[in-house]
Amino acid sequence: MSKIRRLRRKLENRLRKRALARAFADPTRDIVHLQFETKTIGMFAQLSSCVRAADIAQRFGKRPVMRLVSENYLDPGEQSDWFSTYFVNKAETDLPPDLAPTIMSNGGELPFEPPYESRSD
Repeated sequence: MSKIRRLRRKLENRLRKRALARAFADPTRDIVHLQFETKTIGMFAQLSSCVRAADIAQRFGKRPVMRLVSENYLDPGEQSDWFSTYFVNKAETDLPPDLAPTIMSNGGELPFEPPYESRSD
């Protein structure tokens, strides 16, 4: 891979991480809208990323709406989001029309968990 291509990929990953961090930390929204677009990781890796994203969203006090649009798992004639074929996004009915999804290509782009307050029990 050329140096320019590696630099471009590194920059894209950095920008994607920033966009995800903003999506989770946005105080004006109680929903985080994520869209996983990848052909390179398997179904269970994508589902693991969904579980991790849901956990992080809960820690930030957000409700997640996730879409997985990998062409690898689509049935012909079905919608582009294979995740909603098998799972129910409960918060999707509350999704504002102006909230565009934040695009992810792998679970490593998810933001760090917020710091926990120390509890002395």
